[in-house]
Parts: sequence; C-alpha cells; structure tokens
Amino acid sequence: FVLRPQSGLFVGAEVAVARTVVRKRNTQLGAQFQQLNLGGQVGWRFVLGHGFYVTPWIGLGAGLAPSEVAVGDATFENSRLLIFPAVHVGRRF
Repeated sequence: FVLRPQSGLFVGAEVAVARTVVRKRNTQLGAQFQQLNLGGQVGWRFVLGHGFYVTPWIGLGAGLAPSEVAVGDATFENSRLLIFPAVHVGRRF
C-alpha cells in the first residue's frame, strides 16, 4: 500500500505456475503444458467502515509458455498476454 496502511492505492508483483489442458472438441485428443506467469498488479482498497472493505484491482502479466500447441491436426494458439481484473470484498478483524 502506497498511501496508508491497508487502504488506498497498492501495487504488487505476481509469480505463478499454471497447468493448462487443451482438448480438441468431439475427440479424445489433448495436450497439457505448464506455464510460468509473471506480472504486476495495481488497485485501490476502499475502507467502508466497521472493518469492511472493497478492493478492485487488475493484474497484467506475461505467460512464459509455447505460443502454439498442436493437438492432432489442429493448432491451439496460446496468448502470452494475461489480464486479470478482480474485486475483493472483505472484513478485517
């Protein structure tokens, strides 16, 4: 949090590993691969009172994996750009 503890503007970094399974429709054909995701987050925590808050944020990142995955005679195009918008609602005790 940049402005005050546990409220206002925040920034962060993210590192994750995702396992992706790709299947060709109406067949038994499929492929699986792991992808390392690196990115950043930015958002704002609004304090509502009585310990409640709402936090909209967005994550932008890149997936480090093959850009194309072959499944039988078809090719799946894997986007390397990752966009993850979210809203968290919670309460601090």
